[in-house]
Amino acid sequence: MAQTHTNSAIAEWRQNWTMILAGWSAAVISPVSSVTLGVMIGPIEHETGWSRAEITSGPALISIIGVLLSTLAGMAIDRVGFRRIGLATSLLMVLSTAAMSLITGSLWTWLLCWGVFALAATASPAVHVVPVVATFEKSRGLALIVRGSGTAVTSALAPLMAVILIDHIGWRLSYVALALIWGGFGLPLMYFFFRIPPKKERNEETLASAPRTR
Repeated sequence: MAQTHTNSAIAEWRQNWTMILAGWSAAVISPVSSVTLGVMIGPIEHETGWSRAEITSGPALISIIGVLLSTLAGMAIDRVGFRRIGLATSLLMVLSTAAMSLITGSLWTWLLCWGVFALAATASPAVHVVPVVATFEKSRGLALIVRGSGTAVTSALAPLMAVILIDHIGWRLSYVALALIWGGFGLPLMYFFFRIPPKKERNEETLASAPRTR
């Protein structure tokens, strides 16, 4: 019995590892702006004259918009499909991160960038759970953990990279560089591999019944 379970789990990974890799890359993209803010906040405060409370009001939009729109995000995933929503959210996160380099002295430009990022972040976690639940049965827990581990990788590496970039090119170009590095890595993987392999495709009823989380 144990051998059968192991063989089934291995078969699931053999069939679906590229989809997990694509989801992992999206998890790598998603926290870039958030985890680097602690490094960016000093230079931004110095140049714009905003208080730290004003600067951190941008990331606060993630929670606010998440509460308001999480239900609509789940409905959109069911209606439009996880692949399209997943690609859109990852692209919006990359673009909004790069756009933070263009903020002016007006606080609304900062809030606008974070609003777009927050809108994408609302759907991002759930959109990657759906295909994992739909394709993995014997190794579902491991698949979810591996997919989500990309966030830890970014949390460890991105702040250090931001410090180095700021010292060499300033905080504005650092946002552009971070977006290009993370987007250049993650978006191609998302485009080519973020789909359920044909032999494991489930009907719409199965996908719709998969649990969603914020």
